[in-house]
Amino acid sequence: MALRLTDVSYTYSIGAAGSGINVGTSTDKSTSAGTSRCRGTDKGKGTGVGKGTGGAQAVTALQGVSLSVEPGEMVLIAGATGSGKSTLLRLAAGLLECGSGQITLDGEALTPGLARGRVGLVFQDPESQLFAETLAEDVAFGPKNLGVAPDKAIALAHDVLKRVGLDPKQYAGRSPFSLSGGEARRAAIAGVLALAPDYLLADEPTVGLDSYGRARVRRVLDETRRSAGVLVVSHQLEEFLAKADRVVILAQGVIAWQGSSDEALSDPQLFLGNGLVPPEILEVQQLLIRRGLPLDGISLDPGVAATGVAAALESAGTRTDTNADASMNMDAGAGANTDAITDMIAIADGR
Repeated sequence: MALRLTDVSYTYSIGAAGSGINVGTSTDKSTSAGTSRCRGTDKGKGTGVGKGTGGAQAVTALQGVSLSVEPGEMVLIAGATGSGKSTLLRLAAGLLECGSGQITLDGEALTPGLARGRVGLVFQDPESQLFAETLAEDVAFGPKNLGVAPDKAIALAHDVLKRVGLDPKQYAGRSPFSLSGGEARRAAIAGVLALAPDYLLADEPTVGLDSYGRARVRRVLDETRRSAGVLVVSHQLEEFLAKADRVVILAQGVIAWQGSSDEALSDPQLFLGNGLVPPEILEVQQLLIRRGLPLDGISLDPGVAATGVAAALESAGTRTDTNADASMNMDAGAGANTDAITDMIAIADGR
């Protein structure tokens, strides 16, 4: 079982003066979480582009892309702006038809009908996914559209709102349009989770969230992958790199690299070479390794990383006051994470 893309390419057309642009919207959350829906053409983030009437230009968004996600795993898609990440998710959700190649869902050719209720897609723009009078009704819409009884759908909505950190006692009766940007993003995720999809696709799910919201989203996606496949696009690599089973880096519409998260952690140049900024804590540990410090593994957790640096320095017989500061900052808890990173940078600089 897998959601699989095999040698997939996708090209859209634009007119010389931007003519032929058509934008459509849908509230069929059973298919796409109520986001803009296009067939056959796409221009980046949710804009459908038809054939121009004069001077039309073909633009290749993806070329020869092959990847898969299976239930029980999380795959992280990374890439610079314009690399084709959002288009890839729309194709995988059945919202676009690929120009060549094949997309299958558990061995069957993917169609919008087959994807309905089985592939859930969370877009970057949460406002486009919210439309009902109350948040509970909004989240319950998808399950009801799939035939779930209204009372059960509302109960399900309350459950998933709790999971994303929106207490239904406080939020269920509120208008979706009264929510903050971060709350709206978590509400949109709840609307897709309510469908219990076999495959969850999320486009930049932690953008605009505070630390609490990001932690809730990471936790929910990690819980979801116990029974579903999770395909997540994020430029905030530190959010998902440690949790992902595999990493795929897109560059100008092609796969520049793919492999395990451990392999990605071992070589920050993978990110720098493809227009991405690796997490600072990853760069620091790599710098220490290049300077001969025998680190026993690499971690994206500042506390764990500081502990590893301290142990390596002790082992090398070069424990310093700066190293002790890093350890104490780690012991102080999450609030001292920035200090722990700063201390490790000082160690890397030889101070």
